[in-house]
Amino acid sequence: MSNLQAAAETRQDSPVMVEAGAAVQTKRSPHLIGSLMTAVGGLGVALAIERGGSFLSNVLAARWGGVEVFGAYSVALMAANNVAWYAGSGIGTTSARFISEHAPGTEGYRRTIRALATIGLISAAVAMIALWAGAGPMAKLILRNPKLVAPLQMAALSAAAFVLVECCRGVFIGTRNFTHIVVLSSLMGFGLLMAVPAAAKFGATRMIAGQSTVLLVAVVVAVVLIVWKPKSPASKRDVREIEPASLGRVWRFGLMQLAGVVGMNASGWWTAMLVARGDPSLLQVAFYTVATQLRNFSSLVPSLVQQGNLAFFTNEGSRDFGGAKRVIEVSSIAASVLSTLCAGAAVVVLPLIVGHMYGKGYGAAELPGVLAITTLLVHFGVSPAASRLTFVSLPWSGAVNGVWAVFVVVAATLLVPTGGAIAATAILFTAHVISMFLGLACLRRLGELPPGVTWLAVLDTLTALAIAGLAWLRAANRAYTLGFDALILGVTAVATLILVQRAQSCGVLPKPLRLASMWQSGLAGLLASGRARPSN
Repeated sequence: MSNLQAAAETRQDSPVMVEAGAAVQTKRSPHLIGSLMTAVGGLGVALAIERGGSFLSNVLAARWGGVEVFGAYSVALMAANNVAWYAGSGIGTTSARFISEHAPGTEGYRRTIRALATIGLISAAVAMIALWAGAGPMAKLILRNPKLVAPLQMAALSAAAFVLVECCRGVFIGTRNFTHIVVLSSLMGFGLLMAVPAAAKFGATRMIAGQSTVLLVAVVVAVVLIVWKPKSPASKRDVREIEPASLGRVWRFGLMQLAGVVGMNASGWWTAMLVARGDPSLLQVAFYTVATQLRNFSSLVPSLVQQGNLAFFTNEGSRDFGGAKRVIEVSSIAASVLSTLCAGAAVVVLPLIVGHMYGKGYGAAELPGVLAITTLLVHFGVSPAASRLTFVSLPWSGAVNGVWAVFVVVAATLLVPTGGAIAATAILFTAHVISMFLGLACLRRLGELPPGVTWLAVLDTLTALAIAGLAWLRAANRAYTLGFDALILGVTAVATLILVQRAQSCGVLPKPLRLASMWQSGLAGLLASGRARPSN
């Protein structure tokens, strides 16, 4: 039954590709890496503006409002984020996945927008009602602080706004309109910076109200940009009308994503709880938290390849670049390069970060931090392939996520109580390796595995193990720290060069001789234009 469901889902999600000859693919291939990096750059700028504004607003609010007010604001904001995340059911990815199949302005685009708007509004209403109704019991029974009832009730509006913001952002990613993403993020980043600190002196409820207002204004502007004469690079290509997804299919896609991620989050929570329970001093919890924070920070850049290029991972979005298999292969190369560079650099400076930012007492967090950071290579290196599996077969993708969650729960139960933070991060690393190769096996079974991606997965795994092993030797032999740092940088450089050569062999990047020829031609043209310019 699982195979039949997978085949049906594959047929449903895979419209007939437009055939392209080798000459056409060769002609368009050099532009693919530029399009992929445009998404990374555009989404990176938007992320920097939005998170930078949010961070500064929190710093100012903490200073101007005081500890008690800022604490109440933080609790309410955390509740709004969690409720919105579950009620939204992956609305951002869902929007990007389905809107990418239609050029803006077409009938299919309008029908898909209406379906996404319906789901977004219902999900926002569910988030708002759930948090509003649960504010009282949460404040009085769980948090045992009746003063938090009003901030939590006001946060219900923020929860709804979070859902709508992600829906709009997903539409912009699906249509690859990164200018509008920057506009949306700028409205939120600068708006929060102006509204939240100013309201801090009036209490947490006013802070949440100011934040909700900023988010809703950003949503209104985003909706206007979506419906008012929509234009995007997609509208410049030949418009090919395909049947838009039904409301039920869109909702099912989101719910399947939610089910998989909930299982993974639950297993992650169980691991963290075991770390805490196994060490009454809570030192291991602190080390595990530091490792997780370092991993999240180091993953910001590599994750942009997957987040910003979701539109290219569908059949319709990839048809101008040689098909989905080629796009996934090239995207995986780009993600592997960024993951390798970020992981290698982060591991080299890790002892300085742990010692100077967190303090000397966190020295034991170095090895868990290394394992957490090297997980980037096996998590984000071939993450485009994982996204592709989600698009072509939800049952197989759910099965991979289920294996990940079960493995983490069982291994953590057996090993974390005695192994602490190191065991926890090692288990997560191993789980990502297993899920990576299982996902590739599923793609191969479905006939969707791009050439060379399995080779990339092996290289990413070996690079991660080499970097982690050298970092372990560095921690055991502090007298040779500089030597091991040089070796880690060497491994990073070699892996990056191999990936670059792979990109050149695929025609994504120009080969050295071609690059030299292009440089000479450009330089000769510049000199010729200089000689031709009349002197004054």
